[in-house]
Amino acid sequence: MMDEPKRLAVPGFEPTDEDLVGKTVSAGLINSVNYAHMREWLQRKGVDANSVKFLEIPFPQMADALFQNRLDAVWNVEPFLTFMLKSGNARVLAYPFQETVPRMDITAYLAKESWVKANPDVARRFKRAIDRATTTLANASKEERDGFVAKYTGAKPEVVAAINLPEFITEFNVPSLKANLDIAVRQKLAKPFELDAMIWKP
Repeated sequence: MMDEPKRLAVPGFEPTDEDLVGKTVSAGLINSVNYAHMREWLQRKGVDANSVKFLEIPFPQMADALFQNRLDAVWNVEPFLTFMLKSGNARVLAYPFQETVPRMDITAYLAKESWVKANPDVARRFKRAIDRATTTLANASKEERDGFVAKYTGAKPEVVAAINLPEFITEFNVPSLKANLDIAVRQKLAKPFELDAMIWKP
């Protein structure tokens, strides 16, 4: 799946590059992909990421923390983002994923190499099933897609209809994986390695 922009929601002010200097924010887990991209985004805006205090707040609890002024900004995900914006108490400050790695993949499937080598037919059948499901979602109308998502996630249909869903694709975006590795290395969260070793080619 490819990223539908995840938005940094901030109450009460018009953003500038310096707005988050010295502020307290949450991008979910520290050292997560959101955390790495938010630091990268700050630095590209000319802001010292070390001047921002990061707190680990679960996505469902971010709105309360923001609206109670325990945080200055959050990077939330759906459906919580839509709930925050519909409240009228938050606004969009940025699209960090889209501004750091445009149209990046946000989902991948991982398996041990030893398991794949021992179960190549199962791995191929799993890939075919995922590709068929992804293609079905990609080709569906919004109403059909929303119905599938509501059925298999248990979310209320009206919630699914309101949120931003990702773009569903079957081709793995290797350049975006490389760009994410580069960001992880710059943020000192990983060391360089050969990406081809991670990619299974059935």
